[in-house]
Amino acid sequence: GGDGDYVAQGILSVGDGGYLVTGYGSSYGAGGNDVYLIYLADDGVVEWRREFGGRSDDRGMMTVPGTHGGFMTIGSTDAGDDWNIFLIATDEMGDPVAEHTLRLPGPDRGVMIVPTADGGYLLTGALGTSDGSSQFGLLKVRP
Repeated sequence: GGDGDYVAQGILSVGDGGYLVTGYGSSYGAGGNDVYLIYLADDGVVEWRREFGGRSDDRGMMTVPGTHGGFMTIGSTDAGDDWNIFLIATDEMGDPVAEHTLRLPGPDRGVMIVPTADGGYLLTGALGTSDGSSQFGLLKVRP
């Protein structure tokens, strides 16, 4: 790490004996908190680290094996003073393949992700409402 704060939110056991940690922190990246993916070998040595996000606050919550190979990460981004669900597809080395921000009305937070049999994903989290409150959210993202 660096001088900033870090939060680890999820860990994924990878078939080669390593682990992929998902979280966020403020020492590296574009500004504010950024999503971190940190790959640890089976002996705990950091093999690679990747940061994602923009100048505002971005938070990574959970990573799963991607239906495309590689990995899919869910989190949230505070783009334009409105929290939105943030999805990041990477290859096996954590390099970005695609990033998507789901811009729904109200403040939204992505928490969990599960691959589906058709190559898509189920997402859970909090979906904002027009009165500023949040409700449980379940979304299906097509392949």
